[in-house]
Amino acid sequence: MKHEVLIALGSNTQQENNINVATQKLLELLAPDGKTTPAIWTEPIGLSHSDHFLNSLVAGSTTLELDALNALLKKMERDSGRQPGVCTLDLDVLSYDGVHYHESDWQRDYIQELLQML
Repeated sequence: MKHEVLIALGSNTQQENNINVATQKLLELLAPDGKTTPAIWTEPIGLSHSDHFLNSLVAGSTTLELDALNALLKKMERDSGRQPGVCTLDLDVLSYDGVHYHESDWQRDYIQELLQML
């Protein structure tokens, strides 16, 4: 069974490389109907000492169940070198089969801007 997903991507370290690598992997996972927004630069939220973030969205469908998808995203984060205080990569499921997650993210201006680009 295919599940419709929307995933938010963010990085504040080696931003362009990390977002490009993650986007490529996610588009392969969500093939053949995966699509992505252009990446946009944003100010850090809740971090006092941080470079700017590069953010984008990827949407598509997968046969993975939600828990398996989240586990894969967390593995991708770890593989990019993520550790406390260093956001090499942040991947969050915003929507899975129409159910919204990370409700506070949906209210952020940059998420609303990116949604218009899908």
